Amino acid sequence: MPEHPKHRILLVGDAGARPDGLERFLVRGGFQVTEAAYPPPGPDRPEPQPPDLLILTIAAKEAGLAEAVRDLATAARFAGAPVIVLLADGGAAAVADALQAGAQDAMAGPVHFGELRARIDADLRLRHDLSEAQDALRARDLLFDIFQEVSSALRADEIFQTLVRRVGHAFGLTHCSFVLTAPGEDKGRVVAVYENPSIRDLRVELTRRFRKRSAPSGPSSFRTCTSIPSSRPFAGAGRSSGSR
Repeated sequence: MPEHPKHRILLVGDAGARPDGLERFLVRGGFQVTEAAYPPPGPDRPEPQPPDLLILTIAAKEAGLAEAVRDLATAARFAGAPVIVLLADGGAAAVADALQAGAQDAMAGPVHFGELRARIDADLRLRHDLSEAQDALRARDLLFDIFQEVSSALRADEIFQTLVRRVGHAFGLTHCSFVLTAPGEDKGRVVAVYENPSIRDLRVELTRRFRKRSAPSGPSSFRTCTSIPSSRPFAGAGRSSGSR
């Protein structure tokens, strides 16, 4: 079975304020750990692989605690990754300040690693669930937009072209086609192709077509093929069903 990618954690702030053994504990826990000073160097633009979570270690008595937390929580380069603040001192009042500034979680020293691991897992799980919910909302909005556009089409070929165009664009596909086929048949009719809208009626052998798509390819050349079972040609295909 393929290994799950390691969660990326970025340690930020005063290394002297970190609990002893923090990096070793995180690495042994299966995380990919990197370090950076505060403020992290580099421009504030989305990174190709932003961290999944940030841990800021800082002394509560330092001026600018709230500003540091706010900067990390809102930085575009970190893509909204949750921030956990580990405070070397300060107690409950400092924890409250960090949370009010935008930290997902905060702990005052001495830090218990078992509790920290539980908080990390909970924050990563929450972020994953939120991302899935946002993806579901985007998919719902996309389907609604597609159905609205399809409902205004008057001909079958316009509907097919709209579907492959919107699906191909939404998922960043290089190849996307719409195929009509009868149950049990090994041949089909390509009625719409995302990358070549001029194709409206191309007869293909399905076994050969799907075998070609099973070859390894990178994300930019991902292909999909939609088949609609049909015992007869699609009614209205190629002719107008009304007037504009």
